[in-house]
Amino acid sequence: MAPPPKKGQPQSRKPKREQRIVEVMEPAELVCLYEDDVALAWWRQHALPNEVLAREPFTWTAEVRPSGEELAALEPLVASAAVLERARLLVDLHSALFEAEVVGVRVALTKAPLCPAFHLNKQHCRLITTLAGGGTQWVTGPLYAANDASVVQQLPPGAVGWFKGLAWPGVQPVAHRSPPDDARRLVLSIDLL
Repeated sequence: MAPPPKKGQPQSRKPKREQRIVEVMEPAELVCLYEDDVALAWWRQHALPNEVLAREPFTWTAEVRPSGEELAALEPLVASAAVLERARLLVDLHSALFEAEVVGVRVALTKAPLCPAFHLNKQHCRLITTLAGGGTQWVTGPLYAANDASVVQQLPPGAVGWFKGLAWPGVQPVAHRSPPDDARRLVLSIDLL
């Protein structure tokens, strides 16, 4: 056993875990989120038709049960069966993955970035998907790496990302943001309550 360091002597720090990004091919593979080094898991899905972007901008939030019945209130805003179907699927999937009886859902049709600066979520794990428009951007490594445009990566439109946050013990979260342009996006996010 090594003696404790003397005053003024540098202390060795436990190295930070690698941030592993995992693309899953099917929902059953999302159990990878329970691996310590996985900071982001994502699932490729097709983007919805851009016609959904022609509606008036809005933000809708609600507490939703796994059955998704509360999502019916979203229908007048999106006027799209495809949006409601995708939202129900993702609410059910996220709820099952974390054994949640209710989740917080936000759907926003934006004409400006929701979160233009790279940031870390304070939540346990946030699901983010851009149903139409440009996908969420992220960087691995230290947050200052976000200043280097060459390291910025982006989810494809329609892809679903599960971003671990600061409330997940022992994880080094992935910094992420909305694309910094003013293009319209239809974004759905789900948080554990």
